[in-house]
Amino acid sequence: MDWTILIASGVLEAQWASVDWTILIASGVLEAVWASAPVDWTILIASGVLEAVWASALGASRGLRRPLPTLVFLVATVLSVWGLAVAMQTIPTGTAYAVWTATGASLTVLWAMARGTEPTTLTRVLLLLGIVASVVGLKVVS
Repeated sequence: MDWTILIASGVLEAQWASVDWTILIASGVLEAVWASAPVDWTILIASGVLEAVWASALGASRGLRRPLPTLVFLVATVLSVWGLAVAMQTIPTGTAYAVWTATGASLTVLWAMARGTEPTTLTRVLLLLGIVASVVGLKVVS
């Protein structure tokens, strides 16, 4: 399976070939958890994804000196924080913030590994899976 992510005219672009996502969704466990997610949880996860977008765009902006990545950073930051604020209306602050930061941090590291700017090691992948498992756990107990 080929995945191409193209955001902001090539600012953020990656191709992942032959990724076995069945390992990551643990035989449907994640699908079952998120399929029943209310809108607030969907907004929270989307906001976490936007956190990864703004973090990556910030790095690509070279100190806010490149206009397009800087614009992506600003827009994604506003949308990400807005989504977090909306989600916090129904999800406890500690849980919402933990899920938001874990989602953004995990995706930012995955993006960097996919781009080759950070090393991909078994230890790093296992640690990221631990973060994902923790986020799923917070959703399950909420």
